[in-house]
Amino acid sequence: MLQDFSRTLEKSLSLTGLKWRFEAARTGKKFSKVVMLKTIEYQVEQVFFVHTGTGLRLIHLYHENALYTDDGDQVSAMLTVMQQFVNDSFAEGELSTIEFGEFNIYLARAPQAYLACVERGQAPSDLRTDMQIALEQMVMECADDLDAFKAGGSTEPFKKVAHYAEALLSSRYKDEGRKLSFTARLLPALLIITILG
Repeated sequence: MLQDFSRTLEKSLSLTGLKWRFEAARTGKKFSKVVMLKTIEYQVEQVFFVHTGTGLRLIHLYHENALYTDDGDQVSAMLTVMQQFVNDSFAEGELSTIEFGEFNIYLARAPQAYLACVERGQAPSDLRTDMQIALEQMVMECADDLDAFKAGGSTEPFKKVAHYAEALLSSRYKDEGRKLSFTARLLPALLIITILG
């Protein structure tokens, strides 16, 4: 949280920050959200674990900084319908990537379930490998629950594997690895001291 605050504070005290502040006022977005959108390299915003047979979501997680969150039922239903369309229209092939505006949706599949990651920006190439590994672990740990799952059934048994999906919620900023300026490091400390004083 302090790092995000420092990033926002550093940008707000620069010429670029003033431009972004004007953009935030013009578009009605919060300044911190504009800073995030301008400085983000990638962010996995949402992760879905979906039952293949029913097309229902078993787990839906989202990043703490995600700009868009919903109940997830519409997204999982859309992904299932799109996959069925691909299967019906083409003799072979699976849907593995969907580009949707500023988002990319990556899919990893197993016979009983699939994982979908909604990502903004340009994710590292190892995201797909991480997704496949997470999916294999999830399917292995709850294979019996997946086989027994029916429409209208409880998703409670799948919470035990949510930590695998949660590990996929990651982000990287363009200025990561660059040291913050002395002013940007000093101002949050002064603000905290002032509040405590």
